[in-house]
Amino acid sequence: MTDDVRLGKKLWAFAVALGTVLAALWTRSNWGALSHLQLPDTDDMARLVQVRDWLNGQAWGDLVQHRLGDGVSGSLHWSRLADLGIAAWTMILGEKAAVILWPVTLYILFLAAAARLAIRLGGRDCGGPAIVIAAFAFPAITMFVPGRIDHHGLQIVLTIMLIDSIVRPPSLRAGVIAGLIAAVSFAIGLETAPQIACAMAALGLLWIVDSASERPRLFAFGLTLGVATLLWRLVAHPSVWSPLWCDGFTPASFDATLIVAGVFVILGALPVLAPRHRLVVGAAFGLIAIAFAYHTSSICLAGPYGATDPLLRRLWMDRIQEARGLFAGRGPLIPIGFGALPILGTLAAAWLAWRTRAQRWLILLGFTTIALLVTLFQVRGAAMAAALAVAPLAAIVATARRERPALAIPAWPASLGLVWSIIGTALQLTEAHPPTGTGCADWRTIEQLRALPSGTFVAPIDAGAYILALTPHRVLAAPYHRNNAGNRASYDFWLTPPAQARATATRWKLGYVLYCADSFGGIDLDREGPGGIADRLGKGQRPDWLQPLPLKGSRAQLYRILPPPRSAP
Repeated sequence: MTDDVRLGKKLWAFAVALGTVLAALWTRSNWGALSHLQLPDTDDMARLVQVRDWLNGQAWGDLVQHRLGDGVSGSLHWSRLADLGIAAWTMILGEKAAVILWPVTLYILFLAAAARLAIRLGGRDCGGPAIVIAAFAFPAITMFVPGRIDHHGLQIVLTIMLIDSIVRPPSLRAGVIAGLIAAVSFAIGLETAPQIACAMAALGLLWIVDSASERPRLFAFGLTLGVATLLWRLVAHPSVWSPLWCDGFTPASFDATLIVAGVFVILGALPVLAPRHRLVVGAAFGLIAIAFAYHTSSICLAGPYGATDPLLRRLWMDRIQEARGLFAGRGPLIPIGFGALPILGTLAAAWLAWRTRAQRWLILLGFTTIALLVTLFQVRGAAMAAALAVAPLAAIVATARRERPALAIPAWPASLGLVWSIIGTALQLTEAHPPTGTGCADWRTIEQLRALPSGTFVAPIDAGAYILALTPHRVLAAPYHRNNAGNRASYDFWLTPPAQARATATRWKLGYVLYCADSFGGIDLDREGPGGIADRLGKGQRPDWLQPLPLKGSRAQLYRILPPPRSAP
């Protein structure tokens, strides 16, 4: 057995042991919610419903949530690829086990992939520190806690593997791996588009520097990316591929991916050129790819939410914390807790690139910089940025241990994202003091809805995901941007006076109202909807066509919508 194989086995064992122990602690601390399938995020609840419907007979290509909004416009843009692992665990051990074991599986893969990348970049002594740093890399680890079955954790693992395939020595095999990962990642979702674009730029620059060595990798990358993309288009055939959206594997992103794949095939097939010719040819093909991609995918310039109703964007999406900038929140929790690791990781990669003058560290610096820029504009990018910070921070710790052991003492806690999260939380100036009781999305509230006769709920938008997953009822709104009609009708109901709200309820055949005063994202109801149903219920002014229903131990208010009186004959 070689030293590398022996080291690999030790690191795998370490990753499995540490990941399992931490996951068990997380599961125990949150067992009350997990045991009732109240998952950490609304996207996790929607993924649970999507997998459940598929296993219960919904077609592979049918991604419409038929109990949301008007059905067709309640489609989700997600890929079945991310459903496969959850479905496998569900069929083996059941739903409750699946929502725990799938994130744990990805968490262990994350630790192992981070260690492998750190060793490739910084040497054998970086593997152990990388596993420890990855294990506590807040906020990346929030994507792997039990219950987090959405696709973000899978995307993080794929991105680390993609970087590993680029910083390794060039070969046909490396190109095939990179192309396959890029295709799978694109098919799952477009949130990794910045990282995939960075990978493509890195491959192009490597070809310019040394085309003789890089030609096989570029050719294999482009061919694999193109073939895998075409194959997915033939196999997936979802019913929700709409030209109106650029939020997933839609016609716009499909066309752009094929164009870029073709450019890489051509570059890889070209004979070896002189350095100055490679620069000109590479720049020319890059501009051609951008121009053609723009021509076929210009709708993507509006972003993934370009077709969202303007009122929904203003009152709902613009108020989502993870969609806001790193410094847009109040207090130090977000900039310190979420921003520390991305910033430190980028600085560490820059220092290592300068110190070693190594191509591989320059490549990683590109990835960490892109991830940090995304985080500055949208906090949701911090999870990916923290994950990419693991390798350079592990190299810093390993270097300190070798060269200046005294510096390793402060380097360790500075590299642990969970430490920065604790500091940010401790310094938070505006602590939230929620009222006692439970809210609209709590399982104790939602479970009481099951006994009601089947009907359609209008509820705060986040609660819609939990009603879908934990009851047999329909919902008008849930936090998914493609549900334009239903979500807009929900706000029309909440913000309009009783007569108009009742007309909305009649038009959408609503049966129940679930209300929580603190579930409207900080909207000033007196200004946005004076005299509206939400404003009136908050002031204790109930229209006579809403019949109160009991809810035990909950801050929520539940009402049945009474049918309009019949006209006299």
